[in-house]
Parts: sequence; structure tokens; C-alpha cells
Amino acid sequence: MKLPVTRHVLQGRTANPVSITAMGQMLSEAYRAMLASAWRRADTATTNLPVHNWAQSGFSDEYDAATYCGDYAAGRQHAYACGAVHTLTIPRDALAGAPGNGLAPVCCVPDAADCVGICPMSGFAGIAGGV
Repeated sequence: MKLPVTRHVLQGRTANPVSITAMGQMLSEAYRAMLASAWRRADTATTNLPVHNWAQSGFSDEYDAATYCGDYAAGRQHAYACGAVHTLTIPRDALAGAPGNGLAPVCCVPDAADCVGICPMSGFAGIAGGV
């Protein structure tokens, strides 16, 4: 049985290009920008990781958890950070342990209209059910 999957992404980027010698600062800023952004439903369930390319620019909804740099010019570049959550719809009887014929979404994205908020993850900031 193939279960329906939806995908939500979280993405952040440095506000301005940063010196390429300041990698720690650059990645920290991108990570903070990612955490300050809102989860967004992606149009694809395909996953991928960014290639190492100094000239790349922007995000792809296919990127899972990744940090990378791009937009290089004159010794400066942007840092990007991204994450993804895959929402699976599991048969209700598998969740409740009782026979049923409906489907119940299991989701870790806060405030997503198609989720019931059941989340097995804990200790992950920004995720419903986390501490």
C-alpha cells in the first residue's frame, strides 16, 4: 500500500552576502533566518540535496535538511539553510489499534490545515509536540 505524502519546507538565507572567511557566522545567520520563517507546503514530494556550486542561487522545494552557500561575488556569498517535514496519511486502525476505514494524517508542522498535530518527535523547536 502506498501512503499519501505531503511535504512542508522551512527555508532561510543570510540577509546580505557575507565574507567567505566567516563561515560560522554565515551559517548561524542562515539557520536563524530559517527558524524565523514559516513552514510552507511544497508542491513536490521529491527529495534531493543541493550540489556544491558557488554560483547557485535560491532554494529548491526538493532540498531536505541542508546548508549551502551560493551567489558568490567579490569574496562574499549568501548562506542558505533548509529543512523539510514529510506528512504521511496512515490508516486510522493502524494509529488507534482498532479497525477502521478512514485515514488519519500524522503531521509535525504547526497550524497545517491538513494535519491533526500528532507528532512522535520531541525536543525539536518549531515542531508541534516538541518541547
